Amino acid sequence: MKKILSILASISLTVPTTLLVVSCGTRIINLSDLETNIGGIDGLADNYIIEGIRKANPGYYFGVGDLSINFDTLHTDDGEPKTGSVEVEGKRIDAGTFTVQFTLNSADLSELERLIAEADDTIQGSKIDQAWFTFNQAIGFAKGVVEVSPLAHKQLAVNGAYYDLNWAMYEFKEANDKKLDLWMLNANIASAKDVVKTDQKDPAAKEVLQNAITAAEAVRDNANGQIWTKEEQEKIAKAADTLWSAVVTFIILPNTNQPTKHLNQEQNNLNFSDRMPTNVLENENQRLSDQLVLEGENMSRATNDLDNVNKTPQQDLEALLAQAKVLEQKDKSFDEYLKLRKAIGHVEGILSVYENETENGSVLSSAIADFKSAMKTFTESPDLKAEKATAKLSDRIKTATDAMGSNHFKPAEIVNNLQGAIITANGVVIANLGISEEKQILEAINELQLAILKFYAADKALADYRELDNTIIEAKNLFENEKDNKIQSIVEKLEREIIKAQEVRGQNLTLDLQDQVNQVVKTLKDTMRWFNDEASNRKEISELIKVTNLGRIEDNKETFIKEAIISKNPGVTDKNFAVDIASITNNKATIKGIGDYKGTIEVTFFIKIRHISTIENELQKVIDSKQDGLWTIQQLEEAFVNANLDIKDGIKIDSKGSLEDQKIGVSKFTITGKAIDGSNNFQYEGEIILYHVLNKEKQDKTIFIDAEKNVFQIRADWAPEGTKEIAHIGWDEMKKAHRAPGTILKVPNYISPEIKSLSEFFKDAAQFNGNISNWDTSNVEIMAYTFQGATLFNGDLSNWNTWNVISMRYMFHNASAFNSDISKWDTRNLLEMESMFADAKSFNHDLKWNVSQVLIMANVFKGASAFNGDISDWDPLNVTTMANMFHSASAFNGDISSWNTKQVTNMNMMFYQAKEFTRDLSDLQVPKVTTHANFALYSGIQNDTRKHPKWVP
Repeated sequence: MKKILSILASISLTVPTTLLVVSCGTRIINLSDLETNIGGIDGLADNYIIEGIRKANPGYYFGVGDLSINFDTLHTDDGEPKTGSVEVEGKRIDAGTFTVQFTLNSADLSELERLIAEADDTIQGSKIDQAWFTFNQAIGFAKGVVEVSPLAHKQLAVNGAYYDLNWAMYEFKEANDKKLDLWMLNANIASAKDVVKTDQKDPAAKEVLQNAITAAEAVRDNANGQIWTKEEQEKIAKAADTLWSAVVTFIILPNTNQPTKHLNQEQNNLNFSDRMPTNVLENENQRLSDQLVLEGENMSRATNDLDNVNKTPQQDLEALLAQAKVLEQKDKSFDEYLKLRKAIGHVEGILSVYENETENGSVLSSAIADFKSAMKTFTESPDLKAEKATAKLSDRIKTATDAMGSNHFKPAEIVNNLQGAIITANGVVIANLGISEEKQILEAINELQLAILKFYAADKALADYRELDNTIIEAKNLFENEKDNKIQSIVEKLEREIIKAQEVRGQNLTLDLQDQVNQVVKTLKDTMRWFNDEASNRKEISELIKVTNLGRIEDNKETFIKEAIISKNPGVTDKNFAVDIASITNNKATIKGIGDYKGTIEVTFFIKIRHISTIENELQKVIDSKQDGLWTIQQLEEAFVNANLDIKDGIKIDSKGSLEDQKIGVSKFTITGKAIDGSNNFQYEGEIILYHVLNKEKQDKTIFIDAEKNVFQIRADWAPEGTKEIAHIGWDEMKKAHRAPGTILKVPNYISPEIKSLSEFFKDAAQFNGNISNWDTSNVEIMAYTFQGATLFNGDLSNWNTWNVISMRYMFHNASAFNSDISKWDTRNLLEMESMFADAKSFNHDLKWNVSQVLIMANVFKGASAFNGDISDWDPLNVTTMANMFHSASAFNGDISSWNTKQVTNMNMMFYQAKEFTRDLSDLQVPKVTTHANFALYSGIQNDTRKHPKWVP
């Protein structure tokens, strides 16, 4: 058939028939009217040629079965593009023939060829072997596709090859790098560490071995996670061998007379692993039997013959591919296996786009020949042997054999163990294993090394530890079961003796030191007898602490309770008892025995008299707990007792100083502590005024006491001038608190979370200095002018939550007495600070604030004559004006040289009359400052312009 096609391909077919009848109604088609140059076609099959005829002759319809392609007349040229012709035969009435000419459309291989070139350039680096093999197979696949030169109808397969190679290239780049193998070095380090801790050797020898371990660990740590190179891997192997030599040198030294501790106290010998390698001879025989048989051109697995004459070339190639895919690298070289994987990919690529001989010619025959050659090259390449590892194992066998020949007595079990290890190791050497099984040889080396170490570690007959073992177990059980019932000294004594016994048990004592073992047994048994004696039992704490009424103490804190117990009970120490923290109330606590004492007792006490204001928060919490109506005086006094704030009658409410308005829903309570030292056991003295406001979180009206009528008033505005006492702070529709009048003396130590602005609240409240330390300001955004002109105010504001505040301008302006610590305020959202401490003449605290959002700092400390706080950490990166900032801040000399002032434009009179200021500001960056008149006039740096910023002209 091939010969016929070849002959026909060289002959131009022309048939004289002039008419062709086609299913087109009754119309007769004249062949001279047909266009026979049908242009480009995507494949050499009936459907592609007929479709070309249809496209070339749009006025005609050819039905199914009208035309037949005579491929025996096919003729193609190898030009670019490929052209050809073939005879077409009509199959209907008066059928005839005609010859069509065409151009073969080839699949577009340009992108795939470009990617192949890129992939060839990508193959580099120290990737793991599997990544190399997989990527090279993918490259081979793509090259196989290109070799076929497929026609256009295979474009999807070509595109698939492109995307597969692209993905393979990505996976190769992302693949893990091959790392240095530290297994043998780690194994030798572990063995050396066991030896240096357990063997009975001279300290100087131990130091030498320890230095060798340290050196090996340094090599390991430096190599850990590093990419594999042959040179570096050889360094690792050398370090492992060097350490092993140091271990051997150490273990063959004679033992000293001083016994040393061993890590494992449960055995007489070192706890080296008893693992043995697998039967390597059996493994090798199995490996050899699994190899493929490949002889010359005839390759087979078992008895399957690939050269079956009834198979097509494509089937032959597919069979070869199946056979090649089961070939493993085993002991073949990396390069040889890489070539095979590339050849496999090449064949896979060919088969993925191969259509038939008509389209693809003799590509299969050459592919079969090349593939057979590649497989033969691989199978006939020499196996690589693990020669270096085998040589090391032989060296270890010699060391083990020399040890067996020594005259030193060893127990039979130890001798048999080493003999077995030698036999196994010899089997591994005889097997002459390949490079793929090198790890098995290394494991055999490690196992033999462990057996050698175990052999040298085994001394002549050891002392009899059996009685000591039993006594230790008995003592441990006694200790665990009875330690809580025994006095501390005997508990500690038994614990010490158990530890000593375990230490002796962990020593490699020989029979000549049996007396030492026996003495330890005797001491431990004597201690157990004392431990069991009734005199060693713990006593009840009540027998020691007899005075339980402690009288009046400083506070109900653990420390004060302990001090009172010791003071009232001579001979008692804090090692005898502990206070149950959870049991402490205002007048009693539970005491637990510890050490030599057990059980519990209860002590009672009275807390030292304190002012009633010290428990303001606790009192207010009780008051606020009732929201279904107002308290009566009796109810509230009982509630204070039930809350353990004091005993009955210790806290009273003065009815004359109290006030109530059921309609408004408010009460005023004048609460009095009734403690009198020496006369009663109450805890608190003095008085405090607190308020009970129903629904106070939502009550937006101001509730105050009419100073003239002494009655509650409520209004949707601020309290009038003359008001001295506000019971509840209201707010307007903008959530701004109604301002307090200038006459105010007392406000509640509470504000509603609804309030968002305290602007001007205490403005010009010249007499106010009340307690507002508990105000919840977490929702407040505006504090501008809050204390402006409040000249007496110096209250504690340290716990205020200011993280939502954006404006504090003029907040303490002219608050001349204010000097509270506000250093921990959260100012992360603060935008405005203008004149915040202006004329606050007493204020002087460090301010570790976040001012990164602040825009204006004009006049911040103007006239703050006492201020010299640390503000060096401020980062005013968004501030635009610092005019008059330290104007007349006569004490200030803080370091602000690291401030970011790049956005500042105005520094007029910034340090005007700051007399003490002498800092160097020459490094301040002021690129945008346009005005700095009288910047440091009358300051400490007035005349030293070197300390001034470098102004931009």
